[in-house]
Amino acid sequence: MPYAGLTVPKGYTELGWHFLPDDRRTRFSREPVRRGTVLTESRPLRLCLVGLHYSTRAIDALQHAHGPVVCIVAAGGEILRCVDKCCAARRKCLAIADATETLHRFAVWCARQALHAERKAGL
Repeated sequence: MPYAGLTVPKGYTELGWHFLPDDRRTRFSREPVRRGTVLTESRPLRLCLVGLHYSTRAIDALQHAHGPVVCIVAAGGEILRCVDKCCAARRKCLAIADATETLHRFAVWCARQALHAERKAGL
């Protein structure tokens, strides 16, 4: 599935979403990430422990977010899949942006939806 006109580059399997902290560095190895950065993992993959994590849906990636910087990534090599996340042996950053304002607007929208539902239920 393409995102914003992006397609899966040759040598990769699928596109996904990954969030980074404000400093745009990976959480554990602290490597800087920018468009075009390719990260690799040579150890055996283990979900939540070893591998380059991402989600195929942005909404799923949010619950694993460690910051407001969003990346559209291409995953390749060995891939392990779970319900809401995956981890791969290779991950390439295709696009990167600070999503702080968008995340704030989404949080406000969610809160308004919850308040509307409570009012409708008479709570």
